[in-house]
Amino acid sequence: MQKGYDYSISFMRVCAMLFIMICHLGSHFKLTAIGQFFNIGVPIFFLVSGYLYGDKDIKDIKNWIKQRAIRLYVPLLLWGIIMTAAMVVRGNQIPSFKEYIFFLLNLHGLNFIFYRMKDLAMGPWFFTVIMVCYLMTALYFIVRKHFKNLDKSLFYYGGIIPLAGFIILVYLGVNLSGLLCYMIGFGLKKRALLSKKRPRNIYVSVIVFILTINIWLISRRFIDGTIFYNQIIAPMSHVLIAVAFFIGVKWLFDQIPKPLNIIVSSKIFRWIDKISIFVYVCHDWYLDPLFVDVFALNLPIIWSILIFFLLAFITASGMSLIGEGITKGLKKVAA
Repeated sequence: MQKGYDYSISFMRVCAMLFIMICHLGSHFKLTAIGQFFNIGVPIFFLVSGYLYGDKDIKDIKNWIKQRAIRLYVPLLLWGIIMTAAMVVRGNQIPSFKEYIFFLLNLHGLNFIFYRMKDLAMGPWFFTVIMVCYLMTALYFIVRKHFKNLDKSLFYYGGIIPLAGFIILVYLGVNLSGLLCYMIGFGLKKRALLSKKRPRNIYVSVIVFILTINIWLISRRFIDGTIFYNQIIAPMSHVLIAVAFFIGVKWLFDQIPKPLNIIVSSKIFRWIDKISIFVYVCHDWYLDPLFVDVFALNLPIIWSILIFFLLAFITASGMSLIGEGITKGLKKVAA
């Protein structure tokens, strides 16, 4: 085990990845409830990303942005190259020039931020959102140099200012739930709200989880399909459930750290954590006829599920190896 390393973060990254895979499996089989619930993998991913920077003091912002850009663009461009090649081989119509421009600028996920924007139909949307999170982080560190009370203003009373801003923007057709999760994770770390000295966190986690599940189920029963449900209740339920999960996992690792750290520090767990970003971008290739729909092979369902996970992990491992080589080259150029 690596001394001082927070293995709960690795655990949650892997959980987030698996939840997204289960979410897409649920959607594939039209199991709406499963698909909607396990979509919490996305806010967990953003919570973890924000939490990692909550205690950082980034001085060389320009270099930090370069490093983040490399981290984002390597898997993104690999996805684009492989997808384009597959479309050409299968004779499918490739995306338009405009869509490629948006993709290369990492703006293809804008339609997930702006509800009224036309679907750009190309690229994993969360890369655009995490880019916005990184840019906002850079802006935060720039502004903080001039405003000493910035931390207190943003994160006091559990981050009520970001939450209020999110609700207002929803009514303007702007969805910043990913950024909200990122800021919550950032604030949790910044204000040390999950330290071992705060044992009541687990009770907060359980209460938030139970209340949110009930509100979500009741709302889904009576107002599903409305703008209020789709744009406020559903995304905020995902955010709150993800926060409850996050707090619960941190508490669990505080209570029984040794056995959990041993499991998460194992080679197989570290390997899955390492390739998780590539699993995000490639796993749905095996739910789509463009590559191979493993569930159309007429195999027993359990075998199809195992093959689905196996192909995703093998593909992600290959992409990760290629990505490492490209990343090393780009870092030398950027240095």
